Amino acid sequence: MQFDTLVIGAGVAGLMSALELRDRGQRVLVIGSPHAPPASWAGGGILSPLFPWRYPDALLPLTSGAFSAYEHWAHRIAEVGGISPELAAGGMRVWDDVGADELAVWSQRSGMVAQWDMTPYGGMASPSIWMPDVGRIRNPRLLKGLRHLVKATLDIVLVDAHVQSFHSDERGVFARTEHEDFRADRALIAAGAWSDRFLPDDGKPYVFPVKGQMLMYRVPEGGLTSVLLTPNGYLIPRSSGLVLVGSTVEPGLSDSLPTHEAMDRLKTVASQLLPPSTRGAELVAQWAGVRPGSRRPVPWIGSVPEYGGRVWLNSGHFRNGLVCAPASARLVAQLMTGVAPFCNPEPYAPLLSSSSSSP
Repeated sequence: MQFDTLVIGAGVAGLMSALELRDRGQRVLVIGSPHAPPASWAGGGILSPLFPWRYPDALLPLTSGAFSAYEHWAHRIAEVGGISPELAAGGMRVWDDVGADELAVWSQRSGMVAQWDMTPYGGMASPSIWMPDVGRIRNPRLLKGLRHLVKATLDIVLVDAHVQSFHSDERGVFARTEHEDFRADRALIAAGAWSDRFLPDDGKPYVFPVKGQMLMYRVPEGGLTSVLLTPNGYLIPRSSGLVLVGSTVEPGLSDSLPTHEAMDRLKTVASQLLPPSTRGAELVAQWAGVRPGSRRPVPWIGSVPEYGGRVWLNSGHFRNGLVCAPASARLVAQLMTGVAPFCNPEPYAPLLSSSSSSP
């Protein structure tokens, strides 16, 4: 098959982008390395930025409407017999020192409900911020469902392989794996923390690895129904009485090995936030993933200037990969196919390597 677009990266960003491109008539090849599991697999799946009022307004077009976007994706996955990603409502309760006026202004600007609740909650005596519209999704099930959807879609080919080399010239883009060589008219780099392997090396990486570790507890079912977020960490309820505890932020580390130090820190978060009804919860798992950190608070989405329109980027979402994924995929597909973008793409545009200023 002749391919219009090669997507490097088979996490949620890469798979959604491939499907959006296919929806616009593109023939797409996706290559994802089985040796570098995507951050999508390991994350918590909160459908909101953490402390969203701390981010610039440029992030809002990528995060607004995330829950309804995932309802659409869950429906598409179900139509082809894929696994449910367990999209759930339930809200998020936040403890933060943001001022009341600042919070009110952000709430009005973003359209998200965020209300102070003066009632003590669990073991937390201080007031909290209640965000009833925040949902959550189960990352590994979402990733599995998207892979199923891709495989069931005509004109998309998914290859599980490591890209050993990549280059482009006036003829197109070329990728070599351990078993085969591939060519396409252009490429979209959505390889998470490893995206810079395929981009110009000027000493200013677009993305860099940031390790994150999490724990999972089993608690009495129904013991926790909302996401709980503090500056020290968060809890995320899952089905069947499971609760995730996250997460560490370890810049520069690219391994996925859990550590005792992280376990101790996250146990402290759990003891602080788990409701009294869940005390004695059983620790059942610990894992680590690698996020794509960035030198700016919004992701990189757009054409990489050095490649003359042949290489595009959708990466650098850091801790906001899941909440931004549907809108980011839609935006990059619109840009790549010449469709008017749904929002101003300039805040996300990749920079020239020679640029001396950071955004």
